[in-house]
Amino acid sequence: NRNEEPANLRITIYFEDQPPIEGIEAVTAGRRTNHIRTSSLQKDGRSIPPGVPYAIEVESDIPVLVQYSRLDATQPANALMSVIAYPAE
Repeated sequence: NRNEEPANLRITIYFEDQPPIEGIEAVTAGRRTNHIRTSSLQKDGRSIPPGVPYAIEVESDIPVLVQYSRLDATQPANALMSVIAYPAE
């Protein structure tokens, strides 16, 4: 969040074969980063099941930069993948 004021985030998790998890809220303080572990995201008792493909939508009340990183720790040689979100109005 490059802004002085906090950013109020709303996160939606989409799946191939089940309804999305909607309305996950997070706040990122002004001029700070917020490292959110997807394994900790939950709403109404639902969370992302391990090993299930998903997509994430992040909405904010002010402009923010989003970077997604994923660590594959399922094998002895860990792999890290990182992407930046597509900007949209």
